[in-house]
Amino acid sequence: MHDTPAILRPIEDLLRHLPLIVVKDTAVDAICHGANLAVPGVAKLSAHIRRGDLVGVFTGKRRSARPVEGAHDDGRNRRGKVAEPRRTRVGS
Repeated sequence: MHDTPAILRPIEDLLRHLPLIVVKDTAVDAICHGANLAVPGVAKLSAHIRRGDLVGVFTGKRRSARPVEGAHDDGRNRRGKVAEPRRTRVGS
């Protein structure tokens, strides 16, 4: 084999430098379909996530769900949104 860098990389490698939110298995499907992430769906999150920060969302098995934007400055809330899906727009 050659010692050249791989062209194709898992999405998890691209998101590993971001703060992370680990979600419960029950929330994965909804998040992958564009739902906001609410506190009950969070299993673990990085400290110091601020509103508007780009955050990587991962399952408990460390598989990437999608990138999101932080919606709260404080992770101690017991209800409400934690993150919103990062929307992308394809130009025509």
